[in-house]
Amino acid sequence: MTKIFHGLIIGLCIIVGFSICNLHVSTDKLVSNVQVEGRAEQNVKADLFVWEFTYSAVGDKAQDAKESVKNAKKEITALLDNAGLIKDEDYTVKPRELSHTKTDAGADVFTISQRYEVKTQKMEEAVKAYKLSEKLADEGIAIVSDKSRMYQIKDKTNLEKQLIAKALEDAKERAVQIEKITGGRIIGVPEIAWSRLQLRDSNASEEYYWDGGSTIDQIATLTLTTNYKMK
Repeated sequence: MTKIFHGLIIGLCIIVGFSICNLHVSTDKLVSNVQVEGRAEQNVKADLFVWEFTYSAVGDKAQDAKESVKNAKKEITALLDNAGLIKDEDYTVKPRELSHTKTDAGADVFTISQRYEVKTQKMEEAVKAYKLSEKLADEGIAIVSDKSRMYQIKDKTNLEKQLIAKALEDAKERAVQIEKITGGRIIGVPEIAWSRLQLRDSNASEEYYWDGGSTIDQIATLTLTTNYKMK
């Protein structure tokens, strides 16, 4: 009888498409551990703009590279300030980093880099700064984006809690269907074995997920796996 019961569950994995099939049988209590996948999706609007970029200068003298980085800093911070962003509140300027190498001919090469991080909820101002930054190249200031601009959700913790609750309901509905078909009975409270929250642009394919997107309108998806005990 136990083999028939387990066979029905495995059959459901194939026919219904549930992400279950990890079965463990206790010969004392004849209890099966069944993994059931739950999923929840929700339309959200990003409320955080994140953009990281670096300016680097190279020279055969450290002082020359340092002056170049110093002058670029004035131009870059002025651009960010004029866009309406506030230093140490909407953006931060990281300490300069120096590296020293030598060419095959033995000549000194000094590289000084400075990284900037924009992280703000002032969406319009941040977008304005991003667009204005394209003009820096015309002034001889070529910045390199370490991370392309990205729209994210600031309070991911609260969003995750909401979606976990919905995903657990989805998993429960699937578990109840297994009960009905197999004649088994769920016992106890399910445990969450694994969960993942992902964001994607609302117009992007479901095959592509990120921690954020390139548009304000996004879709948040949470997938989890629950462990149910059934006898």
